[in-house]
Amino acid sequence: MLLFLASLALADPECPELTSLIVEATEAFDEARVAEARERLAEASDALACQEQVVTRSTLQELYQLDALASVADQDPKAALYAIIRSVTLDPTANPPEDVGPELIEQHRQWADRLSKDLLLVSTADPSVEFWIDGERVEQTPVQIVGGEHLIQARTAQGWTSRVVELVEGRPPLSLPLVVERYEPPAPPPGERSAQVAPPPPPPTPRRRRIGLAVGLGMAVAGAAFVGGGYVLERQFDDRRYDAPVYGDCTRAQSCWTTARADQIAADARQSNALYVTGYSLAGVGLTVSGIDLAVQRNSATLRVRGRF
Repeated sequence: MLLFLASLALADPECPELTSLIVEATEAFDEARVAEARERLAEASDALACQEQVVTRSTLQELYQLDALASVADQDPKAALYAIIRSVTLDPTANPPEDVGPELIEQHRQWADRLSKDLLLVSTADPSVEFWIDGERVEQTPVQIVGGEHLIQARTAQGWTSRVVELVEGRPPLSLPLVVERYEPPAPPPGERSAQVAPPPPPPTPRRRRIGLAVGLGMAVAGAAFVGGGYVLERQFDDRRYDAPVYGDCTRAQSCWTTARADQIAADARQSNALYVTGYSLAGVGLTVSGIDLAVQRNSATLRVRGRF
């Protein structure tokens, strides 16, 4: 506690205003002056240690998310990820900024999923000292937070002090009179406990998926049959000499025999082509339907293993 309060004597009397720095960083970022924006954001992060008023959660979230955007624009993925983790630690339910890109949005989702399970309860053991964590007042009633870096602010008779520290179970930060405990979710009522011991069996494959797979395979088989028929007709077409004495109503002795023979050749060629087109179309649609159906079933059976990092 004495170590923490001793920092009051070292506080910079010319502490910059946090919101002004964030506004300047936002204006610079909007005007594509990325390097200047990151400088203002770095100054804002340093200024957290000298603030003499409560820094709200929304102000911190704005700082961290803008830092992520500026880091992405400056092609600094490590800094962007660190800013995303700080944002998630502050509030795992907050949405990430859309402009950080799909990769960091997925990282935000993964970290939110991990950290939302690493919950701590923080309370004060000395009511004479006023404490805030990320803008939320800490009293004897525990405050639930996510484990990790947080802004702790204290106000005593000597004045204000602020520090960004890491909160870990069972380890008071900077010897402060704060009690840090792991959050244990309440046990379910006796009537519900037995139902939660064994998870329900996975649902069976929906009937409509089995029907879709059967229809897709049936169409593929039918398409193959049509293609086979087209191949047979094509071989017959190649082997046929087309020297019959009569085509239609025309005999070889009549002048219309040549035209009728050409019409018969064209009709046989169209029949063979029609079988090919129908067969390949059915097979393509059938295989597509079957592939989509199998992919849906595979995704529904995926097991996701999650653990504390």
